[in-house]
Amino acid sequence: MGGVQISDRLLPGVAVEVDQLVLTDTEVRLAVRSGAASAACPGCGHRSSRVHCYYQRTLTDRPVAGRRVRIELRARRLVCGHDRCVGGRSPSRSRP
Repeated sequence: MGGVQISDRLLPGVAVEVDQLVLTDTEVRLAVRSGAASAACPGCGHRSSRVHCYYQRTLTDRPVAGRRVRIELRARRLVCGHDRCVGGRSPSRSRP
């Protein structure tokens, strides 16, 4: 097999990892999380991997083939650890 991940097929170009895919007669549900180890601080641009907390976002879309579509994203809020960062005291969001 060619090593293609399910996330490459379902969400091409998006750096996420699929934790769960549920298909029922009425629903398609994806549980995904960020595949990136770190993200750039919007205040200073330095990369951070220091997690402040996790939270869930739910995205819904129009039905596909008569099934509801729901993406459950486990997002992280990161804190910048750079000493000279003005925004380092407040959490900065990572992009999935």
